This record gives sequence, C-alpha cells and structure tokens, in this order.
Amino acid sequence: MVGYGENGSVVGPQNLPTSSVASGVWSLGEVAESSRDSIWPQPAQSAFEYITGVTGDGSTANYSFTSLPTTYKTLRIVIQARDTSTQYRPIIRVNNNGTSYYRVAQMIATNANYSASAQTGLSGVYMGIVPINNHPYTACIDFPAYTSTNMVSPVLLWIGQSDQTTGTNASPLTIQQGGLFDGVAATTQINLVEASGYNLSTGSTITLFGLAA
Repeated sequence: MVGYGENGSVVGPQNLPTSSVASGVWSLGEVAESSRDSIWPQPAQSAFEYITGVTGDGSTANYSFTSLPTTYKTLRIVIQARDTSTQYRPIIRVNNNGTSYYRVAQMIATNANYSASAQTGLSGVYMGIVPINNHPYTACIDFPAYTSTNMVSPVLLWIGQSDQTTGTNASPLTIQQGGLFDGVAATTQINLVEASGYNLSTGSTITLFGLAA
C-alpha cells in the first residue's frame, strides 16, 4: 500500500527535487511530488523565435520582410525549397539596396571537390551554388548585429541540397559570408529578389526568425 511520508513524500526516502528543471530520469517519488506541487520542468525552447513566414504559390518570385523588430540580436531566414523543374535562387539584399557595394566570400563543395572564391561590386549577396532543378534544398541566412549603425551589414549563408544520384554536382553545399559595404544604416528590411526569373514553388516556405536578446 502506498502512503505519504514527511511533507507528502511517498513512503520511503524523502524525495526533494532540487531544481525546477531536473535532468536525467525522475524517480516515482519525484514524479508524485512534482505533480502534487505543479513544479514540472519547463520544456526546452529554441533561442530562435518565429516572427513571420510565407508559403510559395508558384507565381511569386520576390519577397520582402519590412518593419523588422529591433528586439533581437540576430535575424535568421530559412528557405525550404521543394523540388521543382525551375528551382528558386534569390539574391539577398538589405534595405532594398541594389547598388554594387556588396562583397561575398564563399566555400563551395560539389561532388567531393572544394573551391573558394570572392567577389566584389555585386548588387546583392548571390547564392554561391545554382540550385539543381528537381532537387529540394535548404538555405539558412543570418543577419547578425542587424540593428547596428557602426558596421557593414553582414549576411551569413549556409545552403545545402539533396544528393544527385548520377553525374556531377552531387551534394552541393555552400558556406558564404558577405555584406553591404555602403553606409552605416541599420538593417530595417530584408529583400529576396529572384536571380534566374523563377518563382518560389508551391508549398515551399520562407520563414523569418529572431534570436532572442
């Protein structure tokens, strides 16, 4: 028969959870006490918070995120592009600035081959790889210190695509860093402008997150 001992503990050694965020496996006594006292540990949460997002309709190519909140340390855009015969490839711009003051350095891995390159005088931050048609890809784009007015506007990218089963260009992956080297304005909007004239395929998503300060 199960009863309660000191301070409501189940019979046996007293169980006193020492933290509201317990680690490891809880004993039956800790479960009973925590249920009674409503002190279950809080579920783990991501540091990135959802701000807004769009879903591709197959007929829209350009997207802008304006009136950006200023309460975050970093903004992140994640593109989940579904497979399509005309794969979406955006140019990333800040503050709708299309002048030739962007610079990019990148490392590209394709079919077990690696190459590095850098460009200046660009009108935006281009994806280092041209996404392969009929293969989905994921792009993660960070905008650290986007509220600062004392530095260039940095852009960091990671782009990966599904395997190619035959031929060249298998498992393309790009790691890039770049930015707008013109003026000292904080980033107040982010613009995605299609480089190849293709629309974001139906069901693909572009999501904006903020890293909590």
